[in-house]
Amino acid sequence: MKILKKVIEYFLIFLLFFVPVSFFVKFGYKSKLYSEYSNIQITVGNYYEWGTGGRGASEARFFFVSNKKEYKSATSFATFREASPILGRNYIVVYNGKNPKRSTMFLNLPVHDSMSHYFRRGSISKIPIEAYQRTIDSFYLSNLTIGFGKFFPPYYKKEDFPELEYLWKE
Repeated sequence: MKILKKVIEYFLIFLLFFVPVSFFVKFGYKSKLYSEYSNIQITVGNYYEWGTGGRGASEARFFFVSNKKEYKSATSFATFREASPILGRNYIVVYNGKNPKRSTMFLNLPVHDSMSHYFRRGSISKIPIEAYQRTIDSFYLSNLTIGFGKFFPPYYKKEDFPELEYLWKE
């Protein structure tokens, strides 16, 4: 009986800690994604280093240039599980045009030499490669409107993104 009480006690302590922490982490993540999407700029970034984050997650550290200034950031490998990025290669980076520190490198979207002409003048707001644009759009739509995150504020519905209607049926 004492063991059962201790288990229940520890479980309640865990819940009291886990729920608020999950709330703030998910709120911050969704806010970051929405700010990126609402001020979207697309450019090329270089994956220069493998490392670990504050919570021990493996991450790809990258840099990109916006308005002649270099920014460094990191993306968790767990974000793009199907990707197998290669150190030193270039990948698509989506960032907030108003705050370039908020960025995501798409480790599943490599940039080949034949694509460099799209980025001659810097960043673009939409990539003319349909498969790449679909991947970017579906990433933001799914992370903001479905899955575990839909239970945490800020709350978004797919109808809040009418420009992504072509993805609603998928």
